[in-house]
Amino acid sequence: MAALQTLPLELLLQIIEYLPPLAAVDFALAHYPLLLSHRLVPALSIQTVQRLRLRRRAVSNLPTIPGLSSDTTWYTMRYLSLEDRIWFVMAMYLR
Repeated sequence: MAALQTLPLELLLQIIEYLPPLAAVDFALAHYPLLLSHRLVPALSIQTVQRLRLRRRAVSNLPTIPGLSSDTTWYTMRYLSLEDRIWFVMAMYLR
C-alpha cells in the first residue's frame, strides 16, 4: 500500500476507472484509508467499514436499486462519476 500512497490522485483515479465495478468496490474497501484521504469514499466508522467488507465477501454481484433489474442498475451506474459509483455501491450494501 505504501506505493499507492505516493501516486498522484489523477493516476489513482485512472487505475480505479479501469477496474470492473466489483473490483473497484473491493479496491475501495481494501484501501479505504487512502481513498478517504482523497475524499473518494464517504467517511464511515471502522465498524461500518468492517460490516461492508463482510457483506461484500458474502455477495457475488452488484447490489441493485430496489425494483430495477441488475442490467438497469448497471446501465445507470455507467453514467455516474467514479466517486458517485463507489458511494452508491457502499450505500446499497449498507441498506
